Amino acid sequence: FPYTTLFRSDATDRIAYGRLRGGHVYNFWQDAANPKGVWRRTTIAGYLSPAPPWELLLDVDALARAEGENWVYKGADCSPDEQRCLISLSRGGGDAVVTREFDLGARRFADGGFALAEAKSSSTWLDDRTVLFATAADGATRSGYGRIVKMWTRGTPVSAARTIYEGAVEDVLAAPETFHTRDGNLAVIARAVSFFETEYFVLAADGAPWKLPVPRSLQLQGLLDGRLIFTLREDWQVPGGATLPRGALAAL
Repeated sequence: FPYTTLFRSDATDRIAYGRLRGGHVYNFWQDAANPKGVWRRTTIAGYLSPAPPWELLLDVDALARAEGENWVYKGADCSPDEQRCLISLSRGGGDAVVTREFDLGARRFADGGFALAEAKSSSTWLDDRTVLFATAADGATRSGYGRIVKMWTRGTPVSAARTIYEGAVEDVLAAPETFHTRDGNLAVIARAVSFFETEYFVLAADGAPWKLPVPRSLQLQGLLDGRLIFTLREDWQVPGGATLPRGALAAL
């Protein structure tokens, strides 16, 4: 049976997709020489050039060898000042991760920094000194994910982190997400009631969650010019307004 190879995971001519944070474009790259991958960054101008000058931040293959662990990179979330990041690593590629704070300037993990033990968890920076997280170690849903979102301030033990939202055991998960803009930082808590239904809560200045008056079928995509951007899985009759069709892009 004839076939054509359309994609090779170690091809060197793949597009190096990036994530924009502050003045840099971050990329995680795997190839034949780096099967576990390298996490790197370049400037925006550098990314637009034919041969971007990548700055190596973390070599996961080297880390795995040094620590004797089968580490798999699971993502990074960086502080608004672009000085520190929370790196998630999985042993063997499972859903449970170890989260460790990484010093971008020193290009190494920070001594005494924010850290979460191995569990199904999610974490994000609220500001340069505060982290929001949810870990199954504090209380899990029936799906095995975290359901309690906490606020953790630098210089305090994780046991002192304050609970700001608690979902139900029957939920899929509760997880925090933040959007860092020139106008400030916006924190959102997602309560996944099912795989296709989510409630969203905006964190107010006093740390209290405020539920967005939108259907559970909406899916949050991002923040643009002070508006939350959603896609619609179902038609939505906006109270006092028009009916938005399934598949539409909506701004709130």
